[in-house]
Amino acid sequence: MKWLYTLILFVFLLSVSVSFVAFDPGFYVSEGVDGVEAKNVISFFFFGELNEGYSDIELIHMEDVRNLLLLNVFLSLLLLCFYREILSSDLVGYSLGAIGLVVLIAVFGYFSFDWLFTTFHEVLFFNDFWLLPANSKLITIFPLDFFVHAFFQVILYVLAFGLLFFVLGLHLKRSKV
Repeated sequence: MKWLYTLILFVFLLSVSVSFVAFDPGFYVSEGVDGVEAKNVISFFFFGELNEGYSDIELIHMEDVRNLLLLNVFLSLLLLCFYREILSSDLVGYSLGAIGLVVLIAVFGYFSFDWLFTTFHEVLFFNDFWLLPANSKLITIFPLDFFVHAFFQVILYVLAFGLLFFVLGLHLKRSKV
């Protein structure tokens, strides 16, 4: 059961971290995305409309992205159901396991980001609309470097949250003694 709670904590931390990055206009702007465009894309994720200039294929892909992000938020909320089990037992061990998993993924992403990016899209998208031409508006606004930096920003958030849960686990252990 310990590995299951480690995995649940890891997926929860990952899910929350993805939301922190995906819904942060400051991150987009720091990556060179125009502030108005960043806010437009983020509002689209919450059922707004995209500005003009996107092709039909880009719009379909963005709808797919929105659905994944909403599923991600739902997953975060669903995993909160396990908070009592995780907090009441070995939070220190679960946190260390989650940190270990994210470090492995970070190392893998550092050496094989292109493969990871492609595999992510092949597994989570049920069409080829993510294969956009190099001159498309989406690729121009969000080049591969944007996603590399987003990936590592998510990794940093997972590590930070994992460390917070680790410290919380130490505190809970001490308070039980």
